[in-house]
Order: sequence, then structure tokens, then C-alpha cells
Amino acid sequence: SKGGGAVRNTVYQTHQISKNGIGLLVSGTAANVTLDNVTIEGNYAIQMQNSGTAVISNGAINGLAVGISVLGNGAANPATSLTINQGTAVTAGIYGISGNGQEKYGGTVISITGGTIRQTIEDGGAIYHPQDGTLNISGAPVIEGANGIQLCSGEGVIANITGGTIRATGS
Repeated sequence: SKGGGAVRNTVYQTHQISKNGIGLLVSGTAANVTLDNVTIEGNYAIQMQNSGTAVISNGAINGLAVGISVLGNGAANPATSLTINQGTAVTAGIYGISGNGQEKYGGTVISITGGTIRQTIEDGGAIYHPQDGTLNISGAPVIEGANGIQLCSGEGVIANITGGTIRATGS
């Protein structure tokens, strides 16, 4: 989508979203999505899985629980791939961007070159990255939450951080 669109889970505004209230599902190698100047809302605003690809610029991604969930297919190739560019604001209660540490969900590449990733409630974090995968942060993004970035998988996590502001606000 390019320009001014919006995708909303229909019950988002009532705050009665089910556990699976997904605004946009990006699933499978054929799912190659470019979003520019789009608003997406839901319990999970965007869920990516099974080698889907998304590039987001100038967007507003609002999740009650999770802004963007990134689940791989258990293999590095083809990876589930997310790119966040300048002008994008990802805001969520528990995690701005979240993976899953189970082996079957490894194989992700998350690249953040700009924008804001913000987590808003007391517990959680801006980025939760427990899966085998690569996290690239460059440019001037602002990453802020009770915890800034949580990397917790071990040998399969690669983090390349060459820019940005990471701010932990929890006590």
C-alpha cells in the first residue's frame, strides 16, 4: 500500500480484542509487503511468519499487546524479514517488536534504520529477540521501553548495532 491507508482489527477501538486480533498477517515466501504511510492496528498489529517479508516506511503500527510479531520457519533461509525505515512509529503495550524463542520460530532478519519503537506498559520491552536470528540497528531510530532490547537466545542471535538511541524506562 502506498499513501494514507489504514488496516484495523474491527474491535480494536473497544479494547476487546481477542488473543488473535491480528491487523495484518504476512505469511509465506510469496508474501512480500511494502507499506508506506499506512496505519495498522490490532492486538498484534502485524504478525509475520513462514518467510514473509515486510518493509515499512512512514507508518503507524499500533498493537495493544505487540506491534510486530516476527516468527521464522526454523531455518535461516529463507528468513522472515522485517525492515523498519525512517518515519515509522511502532507502539505497543508489551513488546514493540517480538520474536519467539522456540526453535521452530528461528530464522529471522530484523533491520531497523529509523523511526521509533516504543513499548508503553510497566513490564515488557521495546524489542524482545529470543529467537535464532539477526537484529540490525543503524541510522537514528529511537528504541524505548521498560527494557530497551532483550536478546536471550544464545548462539543463534546476531546483533549488529551501529546507531540509534536505546532507552530503558523501567525501574
